Amino acid sequence: MPKPSLSEARLYLCTDGRRDRGDLAEFLDSVLAAGVDIIQLREKGLEAREELALLEVFRDA
Repeated sequence: MPKPSLSEARLYLCTDGRRDRGDLAEFLDSVLAAGVDIIQLREKGLEAREELALLEVFRDA
């Protein structure tokens, strides 16, 4: 899938890592299928390795 630029994005979503729900991969798949163009991870207080682990899930979505 081509990556849209920010100026071309129609639907932009900010989300946390959904660690309390444990459904990040499924959530990302669902919102991308629903038409979200860009997703931003917003999660304060993460260690670098925790953030990288979440971003790997984003990359694979």
